[in-house]
Amino acid sequence: MTDLTGSRVSHYRVLERLGEGGMGVVYRAEDTRLGRQVALKFLSESLLENKQVLQRFQREARAASALSHPNICTIFDVGDFEGRPFIVMELLQGETLREFLKGTPLDVDALLEWAIQIAHGLQSAHEGGIIHRDIKPANIFFSEHAMAKITDFGLAKLLPDPTISNSSDWPTETEDALTSPGTAMGTISFMSPEQARGEELDVRTDLFSFGVVLYEMATGRQPFRGKTTALVFDAILHQAPVAPSEYNPAIDFELERIIAKTLAKDRTTRYQTAQELLVDLLRLRRDFASGAVPVHKEKVGTSIGVLPFADLSPGKDQAYFCEGLAEELLNALSRLQGLQVASRTSAFALKGRDLDIHQIGSRLGVASVLEGSVRKAGDRIRVSAQLINTADGFHMWSDQYDRDLKDIFDIQEEIARSIVRALQVKRAGTEARALENAPTRNVEAFDAYLRGRQFFYRSKRESILLALEMFSRAIEKDSSYALAFAGKVDCHAYLYMYFDHRQIHLTAALETSEQG
Repeated sequence: MTDLTGSRVSHYRVLERLGEGGMGVVYRAEDTRLGRQVALKFLSESLLENKQVLQRFQREARAASALSHPNICTIFDVGDFEGRPFIVMELLQGETLREFLKGTPLDVDALLEWAIQIAHGLQSAHEGGIIHRDIKPANIFFSEHAMAKITDFGLAKLLPDPTISNSSDWPTETEDALTSPGTAMGTISFMSPEQARGEELDVRTDLFSFGVVLYEMATGRQPFRGKTTALVFDAILHQAPVAPSEYNPAIDFELERIIAKTLAKDRTTRYQTAQELLVDLLRLRRDFASGAVPVHKEKVGTSIGVLPFADLSPGKDQAYFCEGLAEELLNALSRLQGLQVASRTSAFALKGRDLDIHQIGSRLGVASVLEGSVRKAGDRIRVSAQLINTADGFHMWSDQYDRDLKDIFDIQEEIARSIVRALQVKRAGTEARALENAPTRNVEAFDAYLRGRQFFYRSKRESILLALEMFSRAIEKDSSYALAFAGKVDCHAYLYMYFDHRQIHLTAALETSEQG
């Protein structure tokens, strides 16, 4: 194959050959107009007469060029050089997830950070009407700035297009193809059950493939393996993978639940959207960062799960307040060294489930559960709470508080202290003060903060802007409310990282072009 190093291709000066894949050759080049380095991907000469491959190559350019997101490799331009089509794309410095893993699991912090970025990229692609259909470690790139980038949209399908579901549209076997007994089948190993069956595909196929990637990030191995293609397909279609915690004890219950949900063989019970998955990942990362470290399946003697409180308000419009109250109690209890607290994500995931108290305790790995209800009407609030032993279902403590709304912080403190007494948790002096020091004593600020947090978890740009408005309102009511300030910082960082950064980048590029 002709080496184009040193050639002038349109206004690009080819500098060096970077590598070759199944469909083409990639070069590093200089964009002489904008003075930046880019990657040029040329279709292999041997494939120029293959109409199907040519269409796939063009599909990649069309699909990816329609997307603008920091977690998706940017397509700048397309062209043709001496009969060879090429794509001009963002030059990525770093390595693929496949190269990075090498059979070794990631630590949970890194896994969550990169999983969240990948989920953001998938959410953007899906909202742009594009299914990737070939999510795998080789198509996820980690730049030198620790940014995850989804690459290679060669098998992408635009959602409005007629579905092509025959085997000729399946991913091709590259160097990952079976060469010896026990070797993984590469792309085939990342197919969803519906893709393996040749059925019509939707965004949920990418979520399953991403689940396979998450499993490998957590364990260092793939969930569906076999010595032949048939055995791999059989595993995808019929076999449940080994629980990730069996390979990596550091994997907590909630992360294991998230991975299991992405790998549901029935797509109706899988995550339905990338945003839904993203919300769970963001909550889990927040739980780790806040110190509410998730517990494992084994029950711990002095341990508790805090369930979201039921909304008994007349308008049934206080779900954000009920969840916020439960979460504040969870955060306060998690500060006690003698008490292990199930993560918010794990506990709140059980909301609306038809489970008895013993099943809840087993799911969360806790010996006790706090549940309750809130009735909020005007300036009055009634909070009922009960602590239940998950082994026998008996109440360990219960109480009801019928107060003015302004007394909500005193109610929180009283519930927390009552739980500590009931569980006989020993506290240091600083821990005792932590239970009594509410972040704010302003009810309006507290209410605005809880609304802001609810909006923030929705992960869309418009909801982040609403969250920013709510956090700002909380600060107006209480200028010393540190959590509200932290919420504003999170919003600005989120907007820059996942929405506005690309716009800033494009504006700078246009200004550079005009100056040139």
